[in-house]
Amino acid sequence: MMPTHTHNNNTDTIKGWEFGGGVRMACTNVDGTFYAIQGSCPRCAFDLWKGDLIKDDPGFENKPLVACPTCSTIFSFQNGKYGPPMKRTGLQAFVGNLAKTATQEDSYYKREGICYYY
Repeated sequence: MMPTHTHNNNTDTIKGWEFGGGVRMACTNVDGTFYAIQGSCPRCAFDLWKGDLIKDDPGFENKPLVACPTCSTIFSFQNGKYGPPMKRTGLQAFVGNLAKTATQEDSYYKREGICYYY
């Protein structure tokens, strides 16, 4: 078990872990509770550990959440359910729109993430 990468947003951290057999997880610790969700976005397959941790935004439920850095889809660390895409601007919005159109099947968007918390 080796940490692959760490993504820092000033005070919040999401770590990427890779286990045997190519299993990857995005992990975080919020207020003393450890959370883990599958390491790749169910929508675009990009690394969720590179995403944005959302824990204090009153506009979202089922926090903490991770927003995929590529397609901006939001996933709950508590239950893996997806939510509306995070609003982005500039280059991030352009790339996110490309990632959304690159998905071959719309039903793939409706997949939920596999999550664990302790």
